[in-house]
Parts: sequence; C-alpha cells; structure tokens
Amino acid sequence: MKIIDIIRTSASRPDYLKESTENLQKMLKFDGKFRWIIHEDNLNKNLSKQCADYINECGIYDLNKIDTLAIGQGPSLTWLLEQTKSEYVINFEDDFKLLKEVNINALTDLMDIFQDMNQIAFHKRPIMHMKKGTGGNPNFYKKAIIRNNIQLVTNPHWSFTPSIFRASFLKSKWRNFNNNVHWQMNQVLKGYKTLGRDSDWVIANTGTYFLGSIKNKKMKIENGGIFSPEEYEKIDNGFYSYHLGQGDGSVRLGRYGK
Repeated sequence: MKIIDIIRTSASRPDYLKESTENLQKMLKFDGKFRWIIHEDNLNKNLSKQCADYINECGIYDLNKIDTLAIGQGPSLTWLLEQTKSEYVINFEDDFKLLKEVNINALTDLMDIFQDMNQIAFHKRPIMHMKKGTGGNPNFYKKAIIRNNIQLVTNPHWSFTPSIFRASFLKSKWRNFNNNVHWQMNQVLKGYKTLGRDSDWVIANTGTYFLGSIKNKKMKIENGGIFSPEEYEKIDNGFYSYHLGQGDGSVRLGRYGK
C-alpha cells in the first residue's frame, strides 16, 4: 500500500485547524494511507492548548510536536520535513481548506511517469494567464500543458501554500531558513536569480505547476476566443483551495491572538 505524508504547520488557531483537518479528510481522495504530521507553534497559550487537545483527541495525527515557545515557519517546516518518509508529500497549512475534491491517486501516478514534475499546487484563486512582474522582474507568462489527461499550468514559484511535491527534490535543496521561507527557498531553486526565469525554464529546471487551467472571459467565442459558453463553463479554473486566515494578517508576524 502506498503511503503519503501530510505535513501541517499550525499556529494556535483551533477553529481553523479543526475545520481544515475535517475538510482534508473529506476532499483528498486516495486509495493508499495518509500519515499525518503536525507542528503547533505556540503563539497564544490558551489557543495553543486547544490545538494540542484537538490534535491528541481527533485520532488523525500520527506524529506531532508542540513548541511552547514559537520557533517560526522555517524551523517548523524543517522539523516536519525531517519526519517525512514518503516519496510524495502533501503540504497544507492549518488555515487552508479544499474547495474541490483532489484525486491523489491520479497525481502520484502522473508524477511517477514524469520525473521532471516536482510539485503540483492547489491555487487559492483562479489561474490567470500572467503574473505581473515586480521589482524590475518581467511579467511571467504561464504555459498550459496536458499530461496524462490532467490539465496543468506552470507556476513561477515553489509554493508553500497547499500542494503535493516530490520529497527528494525539495529535501536536497532545503536550508534551515528562519523567516521569509517562500522567497529564500525560491532564491535557492532559481540560483539567486529572478530575471529570465520563464515558463520554459520552470518546466526544465524546477517542474512546478498548478492543477487546473487558465480561464478568462476572452476565451469565449463571443469575446474572440474559441470556446462556446458550454465549453467555457467546463474549464477547470484551478481555484482549488480557500485561505481561511486571509483576513488575519500574517500569523508569523505576530498579528494573531493579541
């Protein structure tokens, strides 16, 4: 039986943790076995205890660590990665849930065949055709591909939002980051360069994708595109995950639980 580790960073938000845990149990479809691993960072003593109680009582989590003094996202992820044993790992923070079912069997089969695919992320908004460049970086034009009848779109970055990834690829490049993990890890993956890292470079070097398709109204026949209204409605826009904590600001900057 195939086993997949699910790693979860938790930040003293018991309501989010409970909702997201129950959601993932329902929405992740897999014929194998999940091994659930969680790290709880104590940002609020009372709320962290509620998280610890839920973790111990729900019967889902196989391995957990609770730090009474918050260590931050980087060390939390480092500990979680050190505990993983499976070829593929699912990363889901405590404040995200799925809006659509995800067939993990199909995604792992896909990554078994295509060894250049290292991450498939579940976007927190509909997939647009382009990510606007900032700080002197050019716009990133996304490329849609289909492999094994699964629709994918190039992701300019390695995502620490919800995803499934190839453990050996990330572990070989991981550093003991403290803060700003997303950008520091992506600097490592991109050779500390950002200019010129287009979709073709991503496909050849990092293999990071979103699940789903690019979808915008210009694709409709009535707007000059090629899709009828019925065909357009069937396009998967890639909006798979919802950020429960989007109104709370950055938990890691201490804006939660005051």
